Amino acid sequence: MENEINEPLYFSADTLDALTDFESQYIKGVIYTYWVNRVDVHNPIKLLQYITFTFIDDTQIMLAANDDLNAIEISAVKIAEVQQELRQQFNESILLLSTDVTKEANWQSAITYPVAQVIFESNGAGKFYSDFIVIDFSLHQVNINISDMGLQINFENQNTLNN
Repeated sequence: MENEINEPLYFSADTLDALTDFESQYIKGVIYTYWVNRVDVHNPIKLLQYITFTFIDDTQIMLAANDDLNAIEISAVKIAEVQQELRQQFNESILLLSTDVTKEANWQSAITYPVAQVIFESNGAGKFYSDFIVIDFSLHQVNINISDMGLQINFENQNTLNN
């Protein structure tokens, strides 16, 4: 059996534009939506599938783990509709669960400030990998990456980065 080599995936120009539109904006709301598989009730699987950001002008953008769990993408999925379809199809053994995390300490510390910049990892040839994003809030950074468990979030405080 040959080793399969996965080609890296890159953000499109439109996605980069949408993500850099975060810059200078204040985020007022953050919602995590988890994909939950409870087919095996003793060993449920929970993946962070979507992160929805709401800005102070009430516009929103949703980041998503793609279906192969190897890239971050922008999604326009209607969570309520998908939840309804999953309930009908799987009788709540597979569902989406949304949680407002805006008031969690890490998010509260970060969103006190506007987004200073959105940082991407470059391949050195003008393309940017779609598996990692840093949202820089001046004193705080939020790292979002993709893994086989969905989206992963890591918070860093600039005070601890500089020590």
